[in-house]
Amino acid sequence: MAMASVARRKSHLLFRSISNSSDALRYSFSLSSFSRSFTSSGSEENDVVVIGGGPGGYVAAIKAAQLGLKTTCIEKRGTLGGTCLNVGCIPSKALLHSSHMYHEAQHSFASHGVKFPSVEVDLPAMMAQKDKAVANLTRGIEGLFKKNKVSYVKGYGKLISPSEVSVDTLEGGSTIVKGKNIIIATGSDVKSLPGITIDEKKIVSSTGALSLSEIPKKLIVIGAGYIGLEMGSVWGRLGSEVTVVEFAPAMAMASVARRKSHLLFRSICNPSSDVLRYSFSLSSFSRSFTSSGSEENDVVVIGGGPGGYVAAIKAAQLGLKTTCIEKRGTLGGTCLNVGCIPSKALLHSSHMYHEAKHSFASHGVKFPSVEVDLPAMMAQKDKAVANLTRGIEGLFKKNKVSYVKGYGKLISPSEVSVDTLEGGSTIVKGKNIIIATGSDVKSLPGITIDEKKIVSSTGALSLSEIPKKLIVIGAGYIGLEMGSVWGRLGSEVTVVEFAPDIVPSMDAEVRKQFQRALEKQKMKFMLKTKVVGVDTSGEGVKLTVEPSSGGEQSTLEADVVLVSAGRVPFTAGLGLEKIGVETDKVGRITVDKRFTTSVPGVYAIGDVIPGPMLAHKAEEDGVACVEFIAGKEGHVDYDLVPGVVYTHPEVASVGKTEEQVKALGVDYRVGKFPFLANSRAKAIDDAEGVVKILAEKETDKILGVHIMAPNAGELIHEAVLALQYGASSEDIARTCHAHPTMSEALKEAAMATYDKPIHI
Repeated sequence: MAMASVARRKSHLLFRSISNSSDALRYSFSLSSFSRSFTSSGSEENDVVVIGGGPGGYVAAIKAAQLGLKTTCIEKRGTLGGTCLNVGCIPSKALLHSSHMYHEAQHSFASHGVKFPSVEVDLPAMMAQKDKAVANLTRGIEGLFKKNKVSYVKGYGKLISPSEVSVDTLEGGSTIVKGKNIIIATGSDVKSLPGITIDEKKIVSSTGALSLSEIPKKLIVIGAGYIGLEMGSVWGRLGSEVTVVEFAPAMAMASVARRKSHLLFRSICNPSSDVLRYSFSLSSFSRSFTSSGSEENDVVVIGGGPGGYVAAIKAAQLGLKTTCIEKRGTLGGTCLNVGCIPSKALLHSSHMYHEAKHSFASHGVKFPSVEVDLPAMMAQKDKAVANLTRGIEGLFKKNKVSYVKGYGKLISPSEVSVDTLEGGSTIVKGKNIIIATGSDVKSLPGITIDEKKIVSSTGALSLSEIPKKLIVIGAGYIGLEMGSVWGRLGSEVTVVEFAPDIVPSMDAEVRKQFQRALEKQKMKFMLKTKVVGVDTSGEGVKLTVEPSSGGEQSTLEADVVLVSAGRVPFTAGLGLEKIGVETDKVGRITVDKRFTTSVPGVYAIGDVIPGPMLAHKAEEDGVACVEFIAGKEGHVDYDLVPGVVYTHPEVASVGKTEEQVKALGVDYRVGKFPFLANSRAKAIDDAEGVVKILAEKETDKILGVHIMAPNAGELIHEAVLALQYGASSEDIARTCHAHPTMSEALKEAAMATYDKPIHI
């Protein structure tokens, strides 16, 4: 569970004052303490009495108890969580999520290859899902009160002295609750308007708007603040014609965000509106490519992938005359053309289909049947790729980067010979040459990739039909992602891995949870297993496998086999040996900290040098490299490059695993927080996962962060920033996080690392 962020921060600071001891926050936490029960307040004096059980109140009460203060909380509603949890933040986010599902099913799913004959709203089911989320969370707070020995009085409290609160209980009696310190945390109420009587039927507050029994044809919202726009969005998505009436000249938010929100809201509530109908064409760029000719460049980049094209653009921005050479004919490299981008498009589209089959009904979105339109799904993927590759060409034009399409090879430390795609050849000269040729699929002995029956990740992105059985060789990032795509679409997926674990670089504890999550999705694993034979003579493929250490052989059958055993640096035909560029035993180009190779004036970045084979690492390499060339300072810390597996849930990490910390011999603390206790995750019914933080025991400096959750790849960057600047877990714990958000789980895990969490 979670709480309103400002209220949380204030209650936290208040109890540091009441406890009057900075050391009071240093407590250990054990799940064995869950066995505690409610205490009785009676007439006995409390250290703290809190009037109000909303986010500020219940958090204050729990924190007070954790600090060793005898505490009672008084709440008139009869359920904890206040307006926020009962009739505000949480139910509204549940309806926003469910209504978004319906809106996407109506307007986006077809283009992603997910087809319905028709779709309609089951409003009672949608409301039931919302109510279920609220009930679970309110009961959860009662459990936290029991665990922390907070007394709970249900009734209306009023002050009768600075140390006494009279309570008219909900059972009809009355009692006096005494306290040395009394906190008023009674929250807020709906603001009324003169001459307008709220009856919660025709004229409703936000409370009534959360429980309408039917979808209004026309809805007028008085007030263009956060709540009005959110509730207007809910009912607009479900079919209401929404009009927002506002006294002020502008909506209540920052101007840029306000403008964007206004356009988006008009689009949602008035689909016929052409507010967002803008055309974009690269022809609007008046600039044209510059010609490299035989004129010498300051920088020549061989390779137009993430590392190469970013290096070229950055070099040009630094005032260096730059040419980029790319053999593919489209920019973006493996990542954009046949890697990161198309795979994420298919992961998203296949997740839509999976959600439609398994989750939509419980969220009140009904349809008679759903099926995959694979050609449409592939077309959406291809459209995304085409738009982005054209976008990079536009960036080259804008920054005056010359672009040569062809295969480049070094003929001297300052010259690159290019066999152009048009069939000619040219020489491109440069004072500095950057090798950014990326990596290629790693082959396995005895297995020939034909991109039909036996495919690489490239072929797996373009299958013409959904295989009944798919075998994935290799349990790394790519194999698990592509296995997820086809598993969601209906394939029976088996992953064969030589090593004893999936994703060996992952924190072991998180890895185990991750594997269980994938197994629940019916992905099968054969670990410690090697492929020793392949037979493609029949309609399908037969693999002969045996234990990695040797032993009895068995046969697996599949329609398609995906070889996903890793990647190797691509340096073939570059002429490295001719000019003396040295490589290591696995083919990576050796460089110094300035990315200089063994040949002065020749540099290398990205997958062709040591370090993580990740697009974002290559981009950082590219920027740092050209900064060095331009006489500036560049820096990349490979220990702080985040890694993400884009399955569902996603797994993201940065810094050290627990195994690595142990191996270093560092004394450390671990803080964990499950998404089952995060209110946003519960509100949207997507709560599988955990945040795990490792921090040095003596200094509290964060050493590593590991997240398994929906959108973990987005959540991890707060942790990346924290590690980059040497933050402590307490730094994150004392930073206000918006409520309700998934990011609150990171805050709670940080609280669990240096002190105690509130919500578990």
